[in-house]
Amino acid sequence: SDAMQPTDCRALLTGASGGIGQALAERLASEGAHLLLAGRRLEPLEPLLKRFPQQIQLVQADIGTRAGRDALVAAAQNFGGLNCLINAAGVNRLGLLDQQDEHQIAELIVINVTATLQLTQRLL
Repeated sequence: SDAMQPTDCRALLTGASGGIGQALAERLASEGAHLLLAGRRLEPLEPLLKRFPQQIQLVQADIGTRAGRDALVAAAQNFGGLNCLINAAGVNRLGLLDQQDEHQIAELIVINVTATLQLTQRLL
């Protein structure tokens, strides 16, 4: 089939230190993918790095900042390029809209939409 095999996958996974991100990283690495794992905190990812040292690189970055996106573009180039981007970074605000302030609403859009699109555009 034409579907990409996990062993051909060279992916950047943002939000890798979150619950969904970590589970996804573990599954992909165990199937042979090469992963550039990005997160604001790297400590949760160190056990995965120890298990798959030939396949995983870690990069500490906040995609919500230009510096963070710059760091990811540089890391992707050092990684030898990518053929897959998995945007798992995000802010979950569980609560009623009328209980959010304007800053929280803006942050939600910046991280979940704007920064994700800005990063995707840079990597393309």
